[in-house]
Amino acid sequence: MIPKELISQIRKIEIKSKKLVDSLFAGNFRSAFKGRGLEFEGIRQYIRGDDYRNIDWKVTARMNRPYVKIYREERELVVMLLIDVSASSAFGSLGQNKRELAAEFCATIALSAVSSGDSVGLLMFTDKVEKFIPPKKGKTHALRLLREILFFRPVSRRTNIYESLSFLNRVIKHRCIAFVVSDFDCMNGRAEKMLSVTNLRHDTISIVLNDDMDIITEDVGLVDLYDLETGETLSVDTSDKKTLAALGEAKLKKREELKRIFRKCNVDCMQLSTGHSIQKPIMEFFRRREAAGR
Repeated sequence: MIPKELISQIRKIEIKSKKLVDSLFAGNFRSAFKGRGLEFEGIRQYIRGDDYRNIDWKVTARMNRPYVKIYREERELVVMLLIDVSASSAFGSLGQNKRELAAEFCATIALSAVSSGDSVGLLMFTDKVEKFIPPKKGKTHALRLLREILFFRPVSRRTNIYESLSFLNRVIKHRCIAFVVSDFDCMNGRAEKMLSVTNLRHDTISIVLNDDMDIITEDVGLVDLYDLETGETLSVDTSDKKTLAALGEAKLKKREELKRIFRKCNVDCMQLSTGHSIQKPIMEFFRRREAAGR
């Protein structure tokens, strides 16, 4: 039985997401993915203004002139939500943890998709696939996904993005819109390669979850840093300026490395932070997508 507190939380997120859907998208959800949810139809010679990402490099090399792949727009989109539910998703310092932030974002996307007549599915992962719910239409289904994100208790505590992407590529045969929602703290070379492969098959978008306390920027004395996934604890003296600077530098370096990976894999990225409104970053993201489509 679902606790009353969780039902209340689901209802609050539903109301908040519905308002965001009505104000931001107003039926334009599909336009942000124009030319993305497509089926391959053939090739033709490149025309100025074509998206360079559609260039067929093998044919181009063989014909000694640029050719692009052409697609037929599918009648409906399939949206997949890949949610990191590892132990680190329980972290949050501003009255909201990363799992709750993910739920709010996913509710907005799911309600937008079903209001456009599209189907949406869910894949929750740690270092393995914890739960998979196939894509389906309807508001009831969208709210079920929201409940699962908030209520589900994973078996494992660690993260392995490679496994989730590999599973997606095996079970979703046709091209889909894949939102990968995680803090991406455990990216490695293997995961990077799979992200690149996945983006060739699906329109893949990385949603990076942040928290203001991910980086300690001021002197708060002696602090015990606890790794939620491994259980390891490290005592850090933040009154030491060199230590404080090193902590900040390491985190910023990780963020820059993530940006490099997403650029290399040609994957769109959106940054979200706990305790902050998701409206502005979502609005900016969808505007960029619509502009790219035009």
